[in-house]
Amino acid sequence: MTPDLKIISMRDIKTENINWIWQPYLPEGKLCLIQGDGGCGKTTLVLSISAFITTGTVLPYGKYNPPANVIFQTAEDGMADTIKPRH
Repeated sequence: MTPDLKIISMRDIKTENINWIWQPYLPEGKLCLIQGDGGCGKTTLVLSISAFITTGTVLPYGKYNPPANVIFQTAEDGMADTIKPRH
């Protein structure tokens, strides 16, 4: 049995505005990935941005957003030796 294929035309898609936490870098409610070579500061950057978001502090050149929760996932860094000491 083959799955049904549904073709959608772009003219049928309603355009929606994006709510930004930090325009044009961080859209609200979207999955965002940070990629780069090891040692370039990815974890430091994301933990800093997370601190801004969870405390409701204005990001550089950003606008005020009320404090919000952050889900942080890492595949490189250990929680005990890297993440916790930086929090």
